[in-house]
Amino acid sequence: MGRGKVLNEHERGLIPGLSQGGRTIRDIAARVQRSKNVISNFLRAPLEYGRKKSPGRPQKLSPTDKRRLLRAASNETKCSNTLRQELGLSVASQSIRRTLHNDPNFQFKKMVSAPMMLPLHLVARENFACEKLTWCPADWYKVIWSDEKKFNLDGPDGFAFYWHDLRKDKRIFSRRQGGGNSVMFWGGFVGRRNANWCCSKEIRTQRTTYRH
Repeated sequence: MGRGKVLNEHERGLIPGLSQGGRTIRDIAARVQRSKNVISNFLRAPLEYGRKKSPGRPQKLSPTDKRRLLRAASNETKCSNTLRQELGLSVASQSIRRTLHNDPNFQFKKMVSAPMMLPLHLVARENFACEKLTWCPADWYKVIWSDEKKFNLDGPDGFAFYWHDLRKDKRIFSRRQGGGNSVMFWGGFVGRRNANWCCSKEIRTQRTTYRH
């Protein structure tokens, strides 16, 4: 049932006068055409009338369930539906996502593919580039340029997004370099010659096979 209109300024000035004149709450309610509860609440605290805010709907998750949810989702890649099933919560997945988003210590973010470079790494890269500035084409013809690509046939390496707990270290996305049901291709070139494509379907590639 919706709430009625609040008392206007005229009614707020009329009700105390009628009450001081000896009128009962029932008489005042009939005079201003308001319910007896409205008149009674106003006379009980006239200065506080209309200032109290509604607390809204009660939360579906109890404080205990909320703590369990935060512990289970901390720095984990579990989706909201998985968390709901594991914890046995009788709420929708949207409510779980809303609870995690509203917590100031949680952020839903993507894992970094590699840790941040340190200053010593930047210096090493700069030194490498400066050293190669004096190379002539004959020097570059001796370099073998190669690359590889792995295709997973049993799904991705893992979830790239997770619930990051700001009180913990960031997670790094780790890719599988071997194992599982996958196919890997190698290719390269040196000078003006192209290397033949190489394909491996082995579950675990040996070091000698990888080099040759």
